[in-house]
This record gives sequence, C-alpha cells and structure tokens, in this order.
Amino acid sequence: MSMHLPTSLRSCVLTSVAASPSRRSVITIASLALSYVIANAVPFFSDVQGLLGALTGAPIVFGWPALFFLTACHKNNVAVPRVDRLCCCVSLFLFFPLFTVLGVVNALKDIDLDWTHNGGPFSC
Repeated sequence: MSMHLPTSLRSCVLTSVAASPSRRSVITIASLALSYVIANAVPFFSDVQGLLGALTGAPIVFGWPALFFLTACHKNNVAVPRVDRLCCCVSLFLFFPLFTVLGVVNALKDIDLDWTHNGGPFSC
C-alpha cells in the first residue's frame, strides 16, 4: 500500500529524509552549540522552565480557550451572549497579557537573582 503525498509535502519530507551527511552534521553542530549557549546563559534548569512556563502558560490557559470559543461561534454563525463575550474579552485582553508580563518579569528576576548568587553566564 503506497501513500500518495501532495508534491510539495513529498518534496519537503523526502528532502529532509535524504539530507546529505554534511547537512546533518551542520544541523547537529548548530543544535549542540545552541544547547551549550542556553545551558551556560541560564545555568539552572528551573529558571528555563519558569521562563518557558511564563511565556506559554497564560496563552494556553487564558488565550486559547476564549479565542477558540469566539472563532467557533463566528464560523458557525452562532451569536455569542454578552456575558460570554465579556468573559472572553476580559480573558483575552486583560488576563492573558497581564499574567504573561507578570510571569516573565518574575522569571527574569529569578534568573537575575541566581546569576547574582551563583555567578553570571559562562562563569563555570
């Protein structure tokens, strides 16, 4: 049983699978170099987790559900009650940006505090 892929998808998939050894080597070395820089710039994994959580947590909790609800109602031509519209707007335009900014500020303060107490980046 063969699978028929669209031409553009087939070329992307097959090109990446059949990449030359030199291309794979460059990608591997670049990945290792980026990992080294990140690991030394933020020496504590909990700080990286905190920053990633701050950047992605609020959009997932406050942004996506309200956005998906409003988008689904719009696509299906369903009128959104005012209370629901108000809740979605508060979630999208108040909670989402507020908690994202507060979380990122707190994560950056934690990173700065760890740098102060344990040495700066690349000090190991």
